[in-house]
Amino acid sequence: MLSELAFSGRHAEQSVWVISQRYNSVLKDLREQTNGCACFTQKDRDSFDNCLRENDVIPTLEERQRIKEELKKETSKKRERLSSVVAGGNSKQYLGKELQLSDIDKMTPEQIDKLYCKYEARLGASMTKTLGNSFINLYVMGVSKYFKVVDPPKLIQDLKEDPFSQSRFN
Repeated sequence: MLSELAFSGRHAEQSVWVISQRYNSVLKDLREQTNGCACFTQKDRDSFDNCLRENDVIPTLEERQRIKEELKKETSKKRERLSSVVAGGNSKQYLGKELQLSDIDKMTPEQIDKLYCKYEARLGASMTKTLGNSFINLYVMGVSKYFKVVDPPKLIQDLKEDPFSQSRFN
């Protein structure tokens, strides 16, 4: 069912999020259908290289090695992530205030840690809500295959507004 949803989900206005501890454990057919990939610290030696190579991110081995070494530095990783949030124009949403790249560059490691904690909390809340909505949509799609659901959008809306569902997915 996951493969079916991944390959034809866009026709049902569905997005697929796959969360895995290993990039290589996700079926290659599924990985080839992606339009975005976020990699965090990789324990699996080949996952990082495969992700970069398959997605044509960084062409040379030397450049990939340099970036891998840079990612090992904790403060540097946090600073880079915060910089990408600012560069993407999302600092107000995820950091709580408008910032410039120069503001991030001037911050001390302690300030970076504090701001990064705020970012993780807001990102986590946003992801939980998005995943909850995706789960509700998937649930309604599955139920609709076996039972006659008169108004699927109404059922989706009811589930999103249900206090039990809200406590589980928000």
